[in-house]
Amino acid sequence: MISIREKLPRLREASLQWVMMGVESPRESTLEIYKKGIAPDDAFEAVRLLKENNIFSHTMFIIGDRKETAESIEYTRKYVTKLDPDFAIFSALTPFPGTEVYDEAKKMVGSRR
Repeated sequence: MISIREKLPRLREASLQWVMMGVESPRESTLEIYKKGIAPDDAFEAVRLLKENNIFSHTMFIIGDRKETAESIEYTRKYVTKLDPDFAIFSALTPFPGTEVYDEAKKMVGSRR
């Protein structure tokens, strides 16, 4: 099996120019809640490999978990600065139907009625 390290040069030669990845959070506990199946250090390896292959790295992060604080948002900002992607987007946590976050939000709204 060919590793991603071996595939990226081929993908770049085939005109891959941009990769968008949902890093979501620098905290292991949050990634587990979101069921990402990745660790915070995985993003560093991914961005490094993309840069080595001249592929634009677009990262996305979620802000607004119920446990979020000003300090945790600042921690995320510092993580992104250290990660150094070409582009980073921060979006509000959105409870989409079919997700556990949605089900939890729905229960909370129902309990307040």
